[in-house]
Amino acid sequence: MLRLRQGETVVLCFKKGGEREGAPGFFDVIEVEGEVRKELLEEALSRPNVLFREPHPAIRSVLKHYGKIDLAPIGHLDTLRRYRQHEGNLLECDEVTYPDGSRAFEVEVETTRPENTREALLRIFDELGVAASPQRHSKLQGLLRKGGILP
Repeated sequence: MLRLRQGETVVLCFKKGGEREGAPGFFDVIEVEGEVRKELLEEALSRPNVLFREPHPAIRSVLKHYGKIDLAPIGHLDTLRRYRQHEGNLLECDEVTYPDGSRAFEVEVETTRPENTREALLRIFDELGVAASPQRHSKLQGLLRKGGILP
């Protein structure tokens, strides 16, 4: 996936990978990102291949893994991210709004001890009465499903 994320700045990001085989909810992903000029967002929405003119680490990663491919916009997500600390781990708590208005919630943990962290979070969710399960699909896969591109 190659994405442009707009916030206070515009960030171009390349992500490759997915769920670790045999480990539901655990993702191994290569992620390369960095800021780009704000004007690039509008340019890329109408002419995505303009991104290949950028001397950017994310573009170098696309070229390394896939070569020069045709790029096409497939949609957008609105994600509100909140950060929290829990037992020495940084939690990224995302509220995702899809183009159809539906929402999903996700807690991502960057950790070297995923099994211990998962159990602790599931206990907290259970105590709060929140139904939670390991995320099996990325936000991109959710967008593709909503758009009828994936089953």
